[in-house]
Amino acid sequence: MRRLVLFLVVSLYPLLSSAQALFVNDTLSTRAHVDYILTFLDAYKQAYKNQNLAFIDMVFCEDAVIITESMELQKAKQQVHPKVMKSRKYRSMVDDKKKYIAKVGALLNRGPILLDMADVKIMQHNKRPYLFGVNFVQELYSDFQVELEEKYPGYVFLMIDFKNDIDNPVIHVKTWQPAGNIQSELDIYYLYDFQLFD
Repeated sequence: MRRLVLFLVVSLYPLLSSAQALFVNDTLSTRAHVDYILTFLDAYKQAYKNQNLAFIDMVFCEDAVIITESMELQKAKQQVHPKVMKSRKYRSMVDDKKKYIAKVGALLNRGPILLDMADVKIMQHNKRPYLFGVNFVQELYSDFQVELEEKYPGYVFLMIDFKNDIDNPVIHVKTWQPAGNIQSELDIYYLYDFQLFD
């Protein structure tokens, strides 16, 4: 049986709140979630700009997985993490929330970071309607040298969970992949590339 999911593309210029959906499953609950996601993404951008580490810390759940793909090849395709069902030929670094927040905090202590998002796509899980996958192309801008791989243009995936509180969703997974590593849509992490455990 074919999987049916919500999949939409939005334009983020000039503000996330004014995004235009090219396709949306037009139900009240879905529209509410999409509005919350767009508001959430705008707040996420503002947190980097305003050096609000507390917000970034709050939105990542305690067992969050952060995967940063490098531009270096590994010897053979390997599973990146037990939760990941996609194998990649590039080396990846996997951080937990504590390590990731420490890295972001060190950067924000040096100054604000402007986070640009483009080509945003939102996918709703067909069996867990409270789970959404959000994909976008990201670029970072700052007045100092950003020492993370994410300084380059790249593809970001966020797994966002509204199960416990629609007003305060949490991120379970974040991935970043260099734009140069992406040859087709199949190379990008999406919602169904991850095993889910209740």
